[in-house]
Amino acid sequence: FELVKNSYDAFAQNVVITFINDKITIADNGKGMSQEKIDKLLNGTYRDDNLSFDSNGIGMVNVINRLRLFLDSDDIITITSEGENMGTEVRIYLPLNEDEE
Repeated sequence: FELVKNSYDAFAQNVVITFINDKITIADNGKGMSQEKIDKLLNGTYRDDNLSFDSNGIGMVNVINRLRLFLDSDDIITITSEGENMGTEVRIYLPLNEDEE
C-alpha cells in the first residue's frame, strides 16, 4: 500500500494504521510535510525528483486520483502535518454502501 510505504520511506520510526467505520488513518512520526507539499499532493501537481529515497511523489498522487475517480468524490482524503520532523497523518474516507450486506 503506497501510503504505508511512503510513511516508512520518510524515516518514520512509528507508523500507526487505524480502521474506524468508514475511515482509514495512517499516522507516522517521520519528517513531516509543508503545507505547500500537502496542497500539491492533493491537487495533483506534486513531483520531486530529488528525494533521497526511491520515490518522486507520483505514486501518492496516483493513489489519490484513483480513489477520487473510483469513489466519484473529491473529499475522500485529508493530509495533515504540523511541519518538519512532526510526522504526517493521512485520513481516507471510504463511504459505506448501506445497500450492500
